[in-house]
Amino acid sequence: MITFEDKLKYVKKFVQDNLGISYTALMQNWVDKHTAKNLLTNSLTPTQEDYLKNVLTNVHAMDNRTQIEFAKNLVVNWLLEDAIVEIFNNFIFAGSDLAMYYNGNDADRKFSKRASENPDFAITDENENVVSFIELKADYSGFVTNAKSVDLRDNGFDNLRKHNGYLLVIDFENQVFYFESIYNLPAQHINNPAWNGKPAYRLDISNAFSDNLSNLKNLGENFDFESDEEDDEGW
Repeated sequence: MITFEDKLKYVKKFVQDNLGISYTALMQNWVDKHTAKNLLTNSLTPTQEDYLKNVLTNVHAMDNRTQIEFAKNLVVNWLLEDAIVEIFNNFIFAGSDLAMYYNGNDADRKFSKRASENPDFAITDENENVVSFIELKADYSGFVTNAKSVDLRDNGFDNLRKHNGYLLVIDFENQVFYFESIYNLPAQHINNPAWNGKPAYRLDISNAFSDNLSNLKNLGENFDFESDEEDDEGW
């Protein structure tokens, strides 16, 4: 079973390998950075623990986790998302007029009662117009590579299709990533037992573009994002 500590170890290494910095450097401008740091080291103060229990009351998003368990996984997700933004802006989009921004309602990294239903990242052009979106899915067990599929909540899938978005899947266990237009991924509507039977879509990633995770920074060599921007079926 994949533990929180396993996830954190993978993400720490991902940040160090791709950005050459400690994961804590990504947290410097977070509103709740002190609580987040103490979460990761199991050193919450009683005041911080009470704060999390009071603010994290969205039972629908918990999936049978306690507030502390949910908060720990949320912080790991924030670290990964912040690293992805840095990789896209400093490497993949380097020399272009495109930029990536975090698109969720917790972009300031403050714990919130509201779970974001927006795609994770917005892509903007030189005029700061949003031209597309990217949703990130992280897998720490190797399931997505073995099954060649990944599940998205139904509202997340609908939002991504509505905005002609892309899906980025990272398989940390096998050290590979997948990237593809949501329109190129066959989808099956399901009720996911892992999410308490909540409606979802299972996406077939068998034919999605894939590569070693160490090559993620070179994604721009395989996708001409700027020309896609002018294509009605892409960016």
